[in-house]
Amino acid sequence: MKAIRNKLKEATIQGFNMVNKFRVISGNRSKIRRIQKANTGLNTPLKKDYEEKINNYWHRKNGIKIKKNWHQAYSVVNGVYDEKYIPEDIFYSLIEPKLNFMPFQEAYSDKNFYTTFFKNVKEPIIILRNINSNYYSNDFENLSFEEAECKLKNFPKKVVVKPSIDSGGGKNVQILNCHNGILYRGAEKITLMNIEREYGGSNFIIQECLEQHDSLNDIYPSSLNTIRVISLRQNNKIHLLSTVVRFGNNGGNVDNQAAGGLSCGVNEKGDFNEYAIDKFGKKYFEHPYTNFQFSKGKIHDFKSLLDVVTNLHGQLKYFNLVSWDIALGKDGSPILIELNLNNQEINFHQFNNGALFGTYTEDILKLI
Repeated sequence: MKAIRNKLKEATIQGFNMVNKFRVISGNRSKIRRIQKANTGLNTPLKKDYEEKINNYWHRKNGIKIKKNWHQAYSVVNGVYDEKYIPEDIFYSLIEPKLNFMPFQEAYSDKNFYTTFFKNVKEPIIILRNINSNYYSNDFENLSFEEAECKLKNFPKKVVVKPSIDSGGGKNVQILNCHNGILYRGAEKITLMNIEREYGGSNFIIQECLEQHDSLNDIYPSSLNTIRVISLRQNNKIHLLSTVVRFGNNGGNVDNQAAGGLSCGVNEKGDFNEYAIDKFGKKYFEHPYTNFQFSKGKIHDFKSLLDVVTNLHGQLKYFNLVSWDIALGKDGSPILIELNLNNQEINFHQFNNGALFGTYTEDILKLI
């Protein structure tokens, strides 16, 4: 009976994994169709020689059948006709789960524990941590609700409140103003009890609102504009694959494309591409809210930022592919905002900078 139960359990797990993989593939194929529907310019038919190049690489050489919609969209936007673009359905269903040990991803993504997992990491000043419904200080000192409330009331600056485990796409991230010991969201007074209820009573973090470097603040001052770097561990060496800088838009206070933001590619010297894109692949040569010309942008001390990312990824042993959100403090120093280990959103990298894995694509496809 035990052997039969184990077989049934194994079959159930396999069945669940197959259903989940189908859901991921189907969802991402629908996503590119929605993008092409919203931006009809991305429907330009593939040229015959490029289509043949894609078929030779993916199907004949690597035995993988793909939909070519992503190749179609990427090449229209950036003018690079590369067969090595990674379709999102292939990335999320086959590549990301192979490169990263997913059972640990939620724990390692918890913003409450970045200082535990990483040595010499710089992050925003933490006012309060809520972990499993209990309050702690920045130094993990136990706090009663009353002590936590007092600590928050006495903070003199703007604060950022966000889920500690999942704030992807700017989800549930809010900025509150502090005035005379009272928190405000616009004109509405907010208490710690209000925040608890809004975040389900558990697992959120309250941080000081960062002042960012002028090089990013001048482009769009209403949001913290972060630099997204994606890194790969290959043969125990860290490679930096692609960098984009992300900006808010329309007066919004988050920089995510899902919330209407823009992303702009960054080259190996830290210089911006001449255009940015929105979530539908529409190109902007100037920021539509501030009229900043993207080709004039540059990341301050880009090498130091990349050194920080390389060092952090070297400490993260269970994950071979990581997307890092880094801010630049007022003094230009790199500050870790968030790391992403699952659903890493690769399309803005490929829209802006070309094929994600470049010369490493062959090695990645061999894994799957």
